[in-house]
Amino acid sequence: MQKYCRGEGSDVMIYYFPSCNFKKAHADVSEKICAYLTAKNVKILGCCRVSQDLLKEGDTILTNCTNCAIITNELSPNTQEKSVYEFILEDDDFPWKDFHGEEISVQDCWKSRKKASAQNAVRKCLEKMNIKAVEIEENFEKTKFCGIWNLSEVTPLNMKTAPRLFKEIGEKYTTVLSEEEKLKKMNEQVARHKTDRTLVYCNTCESGLKLGEGKPVHLAELISARL
Repeated sequence: MQKYCRGEGSDVMIYYFPSCNFKKAHADVSEKICAYLTAKNVKILGCCRVSQDLLKEGDTILTNCTNCAIITNELSPNTQEKSVYEFILEDDDFPWKDFHGEEISVQDCWKSRKKASAQNAVRKCLEKMNIKAVEIEENFEKTKFCGIWNLSEVTPLNMKTAPRLFKEIGEKYTTVLSEEEKLKKMNEQVARHKTDRTLVYCNTCESGLKLGEGKPVHLAELISARL
């Protein structure tokens, strides 16, 4: 496995944004992943909104949050942003848990619809854990789902942080619905999944499926089972 974090005289580093919302929702899992990455010489950062000035051209940025990813892509375009799952797949000694052929539906995130490498890594991780990925019709680049994230007004904080990106999202890709309409949409999305659990890799996809009374499980939860 490649050693990413630089020593003296090296020009590039690898960092990890653990995601503020993910840490709140999955504190124990987040700690395990951060400990694993620290042991691999990866530097753990804080909030992606306030840590961008630490990043330099050529650095690699690991994310497990689709919002952190798109913010980093706008604010630090000269870095290489990629999912933490791609990094983990490079580790030949990673301790994958065996789920004995469990079938899990996959919910792709709208914010990752153009990131085939991340989407493919999600499925490769499932394969490593002996999990069968069950696809729905709106998957990969066809996905339209991000919980209620793109069914609500763009938040002022997102607009302030990455105005070019979020202005475009607000104008072209956001359809503001009432709370009743949002709940109906979430229930409809849950109904598209035919397995007991649904795999997510996005915070707002997870919260949206929970709102619709589904059973989402975050990929990081499964990956960390033996850490």
